Amino acid sequence: MQRPQPSRRPPTRPPQYRRPPTLLRCVVFTILAIIILVGLAVLVTWLVIRPTKIEYAVENATITHYNLTSKDALNATFDVSLVAYNPNRRVSIYYEQVEFSVWYADQMVVSRGGEAFYQPRRNVTRLDFEAAAEGVRLMKGDVAVQMRRERSGGRIYIEVKMKARVRFRVGSWRSKHYTMRVDCYPVTVRFGKKKAFERTDCEVDL
Repeated sequence: MQRPQPSRRPPTRPPQYRRPPTLLRCVVFTILAIIILVGLAVLVTWLVIRPTKIEYAVENATITHYNLTSKDALNATFDVSLVAYNPNRRVSIYYEQVEFSVWYADQMVVSRGGEAFYQPRRNVTRLDFEAAAEGVRLMKGDVAVQMRRERSGGRIYIEVKMKARVRFRVGSWRSKHYTMRVDCYPVTVRFGKKKAFERTDCEVDL
């Protein structure tokens, strides 16, 4: 009696992988090449320009018509002089949508807009602004107590801020818009006849 023969299965073929279309590979390589070229261009531009951080300082600040009412409402006129120094040899700056503000104990007491301006290379620009606070209510009672105590000592400490939309220029090339924030603290404002002012350097965030 013959034994049944085992059934023979056809040999399995290894899976075949399709190569990506030539057009798709060209697109991928082109995108990678563009990314590399853009990165190299940015690096070369940075090495050539070597941008240096902009420097700011408060050179003078005064307060007139000061009055803090019994209801903790502040009336005062702030007169502030900022100095902006652009140390770069190749980079000039366009300032747009400029805004100044004065703060006390983390509360903004007054703000005002400034005019757009252009700052050339290796340039020092003076920015003066005057803003009046009229009946600004101090939000916390201890803030008013602190201001009265400082005022009785002949000076108060304020914080001066500036915010601007800026663009950089190198030759005929102009950058995209950036937001520049300048923070100056503590700015000591003295009352009375002796008003010697201490220059206050600022922090610049870009």
